[in-house]
Amino acid sequence: MREARQADVCVVYTGGFPSLTVLRALRHLLRAAPTPPRLFHWGDVDAGGARIAGHLEDSLGTAVVPHLMDASTVRRFGRAGRAGDVRALSRRPGAVGIIARTIAETGLLLEQEAVDPVPVGNASGSVPHQRGG
Repeated sequence: MREARQADVCVVYTGGFPSLTVLRALRHLLRAAPTPPRLFHWGDVDAGGARIAGHLEDSLGTAVVPHLMDASTVRRFGRAGRAGDVRALSRRPGAVGIIARTIAETGLLLEQEAVDPVPVGNASGSVPHQRGG
């Protein structure tokens, strides 16, 4: 989080599925924002990461934007693995479907920690690089 810090951005580490306390804090931050904020989710590109994105969308009532979870990043840093059945998830709208379709399209999984952080404002214009590489 320190590496991707920037002005006007609030970063919340959930450590997987967010607790009820974290969800309450996020709801408060979303309501208190002077303009509707964009909510980014950066997690593993696997079924769990898709489910967490869906849980955030469902619990907070707002769209989630996947961050560094796109097909090109997954192709570059992902590894073959057992994804499980993501067909049902791929039919969902929003971030859940995007992440699940990326898994289905690439046949790869990606651990979040494998990619160096990039600030959300720079993600589309920056090329992430592999941690330690």
